[in-house]
Amino acid sequence: MQTNSFSTPYSYIDCILATTENEGQITLLNDIDALSTNYTIKVKIVSLWRKKMRANERETYGIDMILMDEMGTKIQASCLHKLFSKFERHLIVDECLIIKRPSLAANTTFFKIVPNNQKLSFYYHTFVEKCKKWEGPQYVFNFVDFNDVLSQKIKEGTTVDFIGYVCVCYNIEETNKKDGSKGKRLNLKLQDLEDVQIDLTLWDDYAKDMYSYMVSEKREAHVVVVVHFGAVKTYKGI
Repeated sequence: MQTNSFSTPYSYIDCILATTENEGQITLLNDIDALSTNYTIKVKIVSLWRKKMRANERETYGIDMILMDEMGTKIQASCLHKLFSKFERHLIVDECLIIKRPSLAANTTFFKIVPNNQKLSFYYHTFVEKCKKWEGPQYVFNFVDFNDVLSQKIKEGTTVDFIGYVCVCYNIEETNKKDGSKGKRLNLKLQDLEDVQIDLTLWDDYAKDMYSYMVSEKREAHVVVVVHFGAVKTYKGI
């Protein structure tokens, strides 16, 4: 027996869902409630990184990111690999997204990239749609004073933004990670407008990219580095 069926193009389904979902009221990140999942947020991805599988570094275990709403409030979010087929195409730095029904829980990680005790997660019932209209800030930097870091006014482990001129670039080094794998480390010395100098360490891909640029014949004579979400660390008492 032959039966007939209708098939709907995926792009058309997306269009219908987008119209329905965007009609909902947008909740600011400061107003979301852990006791409810029925809310919609409008955010931009300002930073994104991948966590590798412990058994196989070629595979990604999950994607972590920092989201920012139109008021400049930030929150950490994550998406596990089992949901990549549903969400990965949307997870791009600087992308503006409408997200409905994310899961909200306490951020129990020791090292918090943003000063927010909550964390968002994507799960099966979460809806994500690209948003073309963004009325919030393009970037939000809170630059710290080098002297405040050197005088330990800023607590160790705090994430900060800073900017400085590269006055010294050392050779890139190979390091041993706790899991036994190899990594890369690059030490730099930065200088601010008051001639105060501070040490900066870059790791792995950041180290390799920066070192390749610094030794390139085509690089600028004066290099200024802007670091977003850097961490304050004390090394050998300094």
